[in-house]
Amino acid sequence: MVRKFILFFALIAPLSAHVVIGYGATAWMGPTYSLTLPHINQTAQTISGSLDIALQHDTPCDVTIHVLRTGGEVLTGPGGATIATSYMVTGAAILTPDADWVSSDDFRARLYHIKTNGPTTDEIHLAVRGESPAGRALPVGDYTTSFALTVTW
Repeated sequence: MVRKFILFFALIAPLSAHVVIGYGATAWMGPTYSLTLPHINQTAQTISGSLDIALQHDTPCDVTIHVLRTGGEVLTGPGGATIATSYMVTGAAILTPDADWVSSDDFRARLYHIKTNGPTTDEIHLAVRGESPAGRALPVGDYTTSFALTVTW
């Protein structure tokens, strides 16, 4: 009986390993990134900044940007003041990179397809643009947003 039991496990063990690998994680959220646009100090001012994010992966995947708080896609400054915010995501591995600025409202729903196989490391370039209103002054200071990448397979 013991011999049949051991033989059963010897035969089933390789299959079990494949099942465990097949049911692995299908989504991953990266570390938190922050991007600060320096010193808004006048009306009708446009300012931008960017960040390069390295993504290590071994199969094609989809990337979304996950903001860390409600309304976090909008740049926020001193006293909770906000400015009009738009984004652009580009990179050689992205199947359809942004060709123009995407409004903060539309940005949260964007899905970026990464077409490369690996194992490899791809650079994702995230640019952020803030525009202060023409008709009123905002508190002078730095305006910041925080986010994380969510990767799905």
